[in-house]
Amino acid sequence: MPHTHEIDLPTRAAIVTLRTEGKGWVYISQKVANCSPNGAQQFFERVLQRSPCDPDHLNLPLLLKHLNDETNRGREERFPEGSAVEERLVQTALMDEEHEDMPHCRVIRIVEAELNIRIQYSTGHEVLKKAEIVKTVPPQKIYLDWPHRVARVFFAKWALGKLQLRVQSARAVKDLSTFISAKQLRRQRI
Repeated sequence: MPHTHEIDLPTRAAIVTLRTEGKGWVYISQKVANCSPNGAQQFFERVLQRSPCDPDHLNLPLLLKHLNDETNRGREERFPEGSAVEERLVQTALMDEEHEDMPHCRVIRIVEAELNIRIQYSTGHEVLKKAEIVKTVPPQKIYLDWPHRVARVFFAKWALGKLQLRVQSARAVKDLSTFISAKQLRRQRI
């Protein structure tokens, strides 16, 4: 199974070519842009191990023949595809309506108890996600308790009072501007 962080073939060829030209790991990392200096160095060491080439006298054509990097890096899957645990998780999640409505964590705990093994939530969730078993939580209405209701009513009364003051002051300004404009009209007539 290919890893998501695997180096693609053109990048591998570039790493080997630049290293045979005597370039350093930081320079190689900057040129290929998708590999760290440490990753490039580890890849090159794996190529050297696979090839019969002498590390002191690098032979580019010989090294380029050994670019395939199909090492199984990393930890193997805890529950491989098609395992009994995976099948049991899927069966339990789809058993009946009650189990279909259960959250993933409860389904995982049920299977743990039945099989007497420890299943991490993230592992069980990934297995159920691969099987396209998606649980959605319906939105819940949040109800206010009594102190929060009182605080909300108090705030609403305060805010309405402020709004009424602004409306009254706006009316006063409008009346004042009407009065001033009427006074100016009288002065212009005189």
